[in-house]
Amino acid sequence: MYVNHIFRHASEAPDSLAMVFNGQEVSYADFARMVDGARNSLIKTPPPSDGVVAVLTHNLYHDWVLLFALWSLDYTTVAGTDWKTLQSLPIANIRSVVCLPGNPKAAAAAQARPDLAIIELPRVLRSSALEGKAPAPLGGKDDGAHIGYTSGTTGNFKALLTKCRNFEAMLDGSNAGLGGQMRKDDIFFGYSFGPWTAVGFRSTLRAIRLGATIIVDQRSDWPEHFFDYPVTMTNFVPGLLDQVLQSDLSRPAHYPELLVQISGGFLDVDLARNLKEKLGCSILVAFGGTEIRMVFTRLVQTDEDAIWLDPVPNVRFEIVDEDDCLVAAGTEGILRVPLAPHEPREYLGDPEATAKFFRNGFFYPGDMALCREDGRVRILGRVADVLNLAGQKIPIEPFELELRRMLGVSRLCAFVLQSEEGKEQLVVVIEGDRAPSQARLQAMARQFPQVGQLRLALMPKFPRGTNGMMKINRRKIIEQVRESSKTG
Repeated sequence: MYVNHIFRHASEAPDSLAMVFNGQEVSYADFARMVDGARNSLIKTPPPSDGVVAVLTHNLYHDWVLLFALWSLDYTTVAGTDWKTLQSLPIANIRSVVCLPGNPKAAAAAQARPDLAIIELPRVLRSSALEGKAPAPLGGKDDGAHIGYTSGTTGNFKALLTKCRNFEAMLDGSNAGLGGQMRKDDIFFGYSFGPWTAVGFRSTLRAIRLGATIIVDQRSDWPEHFFDYPVTMTNFVPGLLDQVLQSDLSRPAHYPELLVQISGGFLDVDLARNLKEKLGCSILVAFGGTEIRMVFTRLVQTDEDAIWLDPVPNVRFEIVDEDDCLVAAGTEGILRVPLAPHEPREYLGDPEATAKFFRNGFFYPGDMALCREDGRVRILGRVADVLNLAGQKIPIEPFELELRRMLGVSRLCAFVLQSEEGKEQLVVVIEGDRAPSQARLQAMARQFPQVGQLRLALMPKFPRGTNGMMKINRRKIIEQVRESSKTG
């Protein structure tokens, strides 16, 4: 059972730090006794065994305590910051909420769903282990599971289930980027990434397995506390970088080297330079997903390294055309990744999205990619369904509808691409030969201050499919726009 990692570290190194939550230190001994106490309370007052258990709390440390206790008792769990989010997930059998006393979010859930069992654990969780001793390792079937969720490929939350017995294989399969470099003496700054995110879920499980320390900080002034401890590694999404760069952060000279992984969107070359100068850190660009392991990484030493990535050793990928035929090196195509045995094969409760993104043993992230002759790969941007704007996933259909209204045009396509200089670009392609007025363009620009560059392109007529449906071929639009940027 995965919880035995906590109990083992509590026995071998009881005073070592497992977590620092909003400045509060939690040793492995404290963590183990809290988990064991929660487990004992759940045995006395068990949630329904035939449904998913929701964990709702504003305190991520408590989240992890409750999750480990529930997993050790073979429950399937889902976690979230509010009931409204969990209710929007296609999970039909959430039967209960487990929480600590006085949780207003649990009360809101009970009001929305009177049939929910609300399991409120005691404020003081008592371990069965003798004082000063670690709980004994557990045996059992390890039949629990956890449901995470993502908006990465679709723009709407999609739920993915990972069985507890696959946690170890999941981490071994994601043993790239920071995952392959974390060691027992590392301190990982985990920001406020919760267990419903890939970063929060995997980084915490990995730290717990190794006996490392993870810092969780949900305070609004978290940058001021970033170097309260000698942090050795962290993961930022692009949307967090402005907060870091605008803060007074400065790495103390006597601190160990800091490794920053950037994932979840394009890394602007100028931002990379500024971050390295400000923090004196190394930067690792990574591409993977909630659904799959890490596929590409690159340590940024030159501007090109922020754009062209290396395939992770022993991880396969393919770049194909619309007919799933492999394209030649130097040809743009659609990225797909073969699924490992431990990886999900479906979005829960969404057969349509499952059929679209999980096909023939592959996962299709929805990204265009290009592989050079030397094997390095560039992610070019998404083809459809969702825009990744400064790390934020936005459903494309309502977004384009709003842009059409703002610009006063009848037909357009929007893409987020990376320029040859490594800048994130919001590219708006309008069908027609007349550009909107300058006033309308300026109004659009003011709506997206987080975007590095805005680019407008005109196309007399959009390319369309020939199968009778006459759907706009977004891939060919991207290709034409990129080709015009090279020749223009």
